[in-house]
Amino acid sequence: MEHLLETNTQTMAFTFTCQAIGYTVGGLVCGLIFDRINPELGFTISIIIQAAATIATGYAGHVSTFMVWIGIVGLASGYVETGVWRK
Repeated sequence: MEHLLETNTQTMAFTFTCQAIGYTVGGLVCGLIFDRINPELGFTISIIIQAAATIATGYAGHVSTFMVWIGIVGLASGYVETGVWRK
C-alpha cells in the first residue's frame, strides 16, 4: 500500500489509528441508538456500509482518502460487534 499510495510507513501507521477511532465511535453510537431502532435493520445497514467502504479502499487514490475509508470500515465494525453483544 505504501508504494501504491506513494507514502511512507509512518503515514500508513495512522491507518490503524483511524480504524481504531472509527471502531470506538461505532461502538458508542451503537450503544446509544441500538434500543431505539430495529436491530436487524441497523445491522444490515452497517454491514452494507462496511462492505462498500472496504471495496472503496481499493480505489482510494490518495492516502487521506484511504484513511477515511478505513475509518468508515472501523465505524461499521464497531457498530456491528457492539450490536452482537447487546442482543
